[in-house]
Amino acid sequence: MSSAGALTTAVAAPPPRLLDQLWQNALICFGRPEPAARHVEWVRRFILFHGKRHPRDLGINDVGQFLQHLAQSEKDPLSGIEQAREALEFLYACGLAGGVVCVCVDVCNANHFGSQPWGGNAFSPRVCLVLSSGVLP
Repeated sequence: MSSAGALTTAVAAPPPRLLDQLWQNALICFGRPEPAARHVEWVRRFILFHGKRHPRDLGINDVGQFLQHLAQSEKDPLSGIEQAREALEFLYACGLAGGVVCVCVDVCNANHFGSQPWGGNAFSPRVCLVLSSGVLP
């Protein structure tokens, strides 16, 4: 048997990693690298925030914890929460996190309520999570 015959039984390449798949899907969807890169970065931060756990192992409470963290730590919390929300919606809507799920997350400001039911000041963003369909694991 020739050595060329032995080389034809090469091992198949591993499937693309989650963030690579997200990048590819976002690039196809948006047609530009900037939104794809932004989505990948927010999902990467979400994964790192939860100790490198896969998003399929994280539930709606974990999404809420991450968004609450952003509300308290970001320089521009409303913009950060909105961008992270879009990225996580895209991740779960594409089915890359283990199933097709729609996650809608609204960012409410105390000014919308007139009072602060959660005890924050008038500029404290609050993360209200609404699971519109599907079930997160």
